[in-house]
Amino acid sequence: MIIDALALEQYDSVIELGCGYGQNLFKIFYSGGGINLKYFGGEFTKSGVEMAKKLASIEPNMRAEFFYFNHLKPKFDKKLDFGKKVLVFTCHTIEQVKEIPDNWFKIVSSIAPFVRCIHAEPFGFQICNLGEASQNHKDYFIQNGWNLNFASTLKKANQNGDIIIEDAMLEYSCGTDPFNPTSIAVWRTV
Repeated sequence: MIIDALALEQYDSVIELGCGYGQNLFKIFYSGGGINLKYFGGEFTKSGVEMAKKLASIEPNMRAEFFYFNHLKPKFDKKLDFGKKVLVFTCHTIEQVKEIPDNWFKIVSSIAPFVRCIHAEPFGFQICNLGEASQNHKDYFIQNGWNLNFASTLKKANQNGDIIIEDAMLEYSCGTDPFNPTSIAVWRTV
C-alpha cells in the first residue's frame, strides 16, 4: 500500500513512526521505493534505533535516518530535514498506546509543508460495531488498556482544521489475529 502511494505522487521522504528496526522501510526501498527518496524511521526503543542505523549503513544507496519517537509525547528534532512533501505511515504501532495526545495529528502534520499519512492501525471498533470481531476487538483492547482514542482524536483534528481526512476503511484486514483487525485511515495537511 505504501509503495502504491509513493508511485502515485512524488515525495521527498517517507517516514514510519514506530519503525522498530526499520523492516518496513527496508522492504519499501528494496521493493521499488526509489533511491531518490529519503527514508526516516521514528522509534521508541533505543535498541530499535541502533539496529536500524546499523542495517541502513550496509546499503550505500539508501538514504536513511532513524530517530527517537514517542507516540505519547510526539516531537521532532528541528535538525531533521524531511523535505517539502512527505508520506508518513504507522503500522500497528499506536495499537498498544492507551491514548494518543490531542495534538498528535497537529504535530505530525507540521513536519513539512505537505504531509500525507496512512495509518494501518486497529481502530475500527472505535467507530462502529461490525459484528463479533468488532466486539471482541473492543473488549480485548479495553481489557488491555490499548488504543482507546485514535478515532476520536483523528476526528477532532479534522474538525479543528488541523488535517483533512481523505479515506478510511474499517476492519480492512484481520490477518492471523481475529481479535486485532487492521483499519486504514488516510489524511493530509490542509
